[in-house]
Amino acid sequence: FICQRVKVLCLELINKTVFNLQQPTGMGHIQIDHWASLQQTGISELAHYMRQYFLPEVKKAVVDNLGEEASKEWFNLHEVDRAKYDTSKVSTMLMHCRLTMQDCLRSFAQREVAGLVGWVENLVPESVEVSGFHNVVNIYPDCKIAGYDAARVSHGRSLFVIRLSDKPPEAHVPAWPVNLTSGDFHSAALSCFQHFLSSLEGVSRPERLVAPFLCRGRDGSTLRPFEKTECWIVDAQARLESAIHRSEPWLVEIRALFQEFTDLSVLNTAAVVDKVRCQDPPATVTEMSSIIDRRSMDRQRIVDFVPVCLTVGPFHIVTSDLRNFLSSKHDDVVEGIQDLMARRLHSSMDACVEQFSDFSTNLTKKVHNIEELCEMFDYLGSIPAELSKIEAEIKSNMEFFETLERFKVKLQVEDSHLRWNMFKAPKDVHQHVTKVAAELEHERDKLSAAMTEEQKLFEVALDELEQDVRSLNQYTTLDDAEQAHACVERISANLLEAQEKSRLFNSREALLNREPTDYGRLQAAAKNFEPFLHLWSTAHILTTSKHSWLEGPFDEIDAKVVEQEVLNGAKLMFKVIRTLRESADQLGILDVAEQVREQLEEFKPFVPVVVALRSEGMKERHWEAVSQLVASQVHPEMENFTLRGFLNLGMQAYGEEVSEIGDRAAKEWQLE
Repeated sequence: FICQRVKVLCLELINKTVFNLQQPTGMGHIQIDHWASLQQTGISELAHYMRQYFLPEVKKAVVDNLGEEASKEWFNLHEVDRAKYDTSKVSTMLMHCRLTMQDCLRSFAQREVAGLVGWVENLVPESVEVSGFHNVVNIYPDCKIAGYDAARVSHGRSLFVIRLSDKPPEAHVPAWPVNLTSGDFHSAALSCFQHFLSSLEGVSRPERLVAPFLCRGRDGSTLRPFEKTECWIVDAQARLESAIHRSEPWLVEIRALFQEFTDLSVLNTAAVVDKVRCQDPPATVTEMSSIIDRRSMDRQRIVDFVPVCLTVGPFHIVTSDLRNFLSSKHDDVVEGIQDLMARRLHSSMDACVEQFSDFSTNLTKKVHNIEELCEMFDYLGSIPAELSKIEAEIKSNMEFFETLERFKVKLQVEDSHLRWNMFKAPKDVHQHVTKVAAELEHERDKLSAAMTEEQKLFEVALDELEQDVRSLNQYTTLDDAEQAHACVERISANLLEAQEKSRLFNSREALLNREPTDYGRLQAAAKNFEPFLHLWSTAHILTTSKHSWLEGPFDEIDAKVVEQEVLNGAKLMFKVIRTLRESADQLGILDVAEQVREQLEEFKPFVPVVVALRSEGMKERHWEAVSQLVASQVHPEMENFTLRGFLNLGMQAYGEEVSEIGDRAAKEWQLE
């Protein structure tokens, strides 16, 4: 009775179905991972059935039906002596149950594996002819799956949906679209195949269920219905993989159809628009219109060429997202170019209107002098040429506007206003120019009369300036240096102003087409004034600065200023004396010039000492070297740290040596 009960349980098990392989008519497409989840659920339910029902029922059939016999010698389930157990009737009975269970599991596994492999083989067509997106033909042989006949169909027996990614390919990915492959189906089916077989390998033997003490520590506590290396398992796995891989070449052919769009998929639309934006010279309306037309045609070709979906064997390939993605590339370029055109149109029209506004602003300016009058006349003369340029821009802008209207680009209301303001502006400018030209002719006569009166007053000013230059002969001693310097400064400023005015009058006379007035007397006055300017300017510097150079703190002396004033002053005095000697009435002033030159020559030997000792690199060691030269302590903290103090020490006699020390200090300071 026990063996009979075990057979019944095995029949119940063998009648179960693990893999969900039904495909009724009208079944929708599912994701591969969803299909895999259904199969894994069936395998999990089988494992649960084995643990919670089948094995407990086997144990119950043995234990309950033995009853009191279970404690007797021949049927003792508590026997711990292996030798006695092996010769008992219960051992034979449990072995019979074990073999029944093992055969049942083997047959069950063979049936389910055959069903899975056969289902996959019949799901994959014999071949697929791919000659285009709209010409994919699936060829199926006769098969035993209910609901299918041998057919040559375009829709196929697709079960698994593959939604093509709308992501562009990456540099390291050789195939695109990247998810158009049978790899996921292969992984899912193989995983279900192996998981199912593994779930049947851990079923406990009946001996372990009812006599655990005898099986403790012994091998073979679980049933071995099959070995995974058996031919029927190896062949089944090979057939499964072969059937799935049979789809891969066809998917490769579909991928090949997409290869012409690879460059488009990675197209940087913003860069395309930027390239047009930065083109030099700027792209014309015709060029940008051509880009838009070409992109629109390419977009329509994608819509016509790439279907929303297609079937390749067991795969229902959804291409809508990818098609929309590729189409959007062209759309983005078109929108970018249209936006660029609209912005350029707005900017160009705004610039045109702004130029006309500038015309109006400039034409309304008031002229205050002859220069502005002539500039305005020149401006009026340039307007026709400028208008010709702008009218060409206006024509281009009108073409722009018409092109954007053809593309049905929505423009701002402001753009329409700019369009008509730009269109009527040239006529307004021409009328304004005619009016301003008449006003300027009248203004020319007024300004010409006013300049004649100014020139008369200028001649009087020149008489006074010549008198001022002659009055400088009254200063004949060095004691007059301060007063004479103030006088030459005033005359110098008046001369500069007069020279500027004379150039202005001559310039305006040229603008008015009048003969230029000769102001040669002004140049003569400036030439006569030059020796007085150099003399009294140098004398002023000498009388005001010499004392501070000699008696002031030595560390406050600017050596460059001293060198420049003394050396340049001496050169100027040489020229002044030579000029004064040529004039018999300048003898009194000649004495002053010679005195100034004499004092400068007396001071020149001190200049090297000042330049050397005021070097920025003078350190303690350098002052020590100077002290050794003059045999006296010389340093910045000494009591009489002045040039006079140095001269009292006789330092001018060591000019060359002191200069060498100063040069060395300067070079060392630069290196530091």
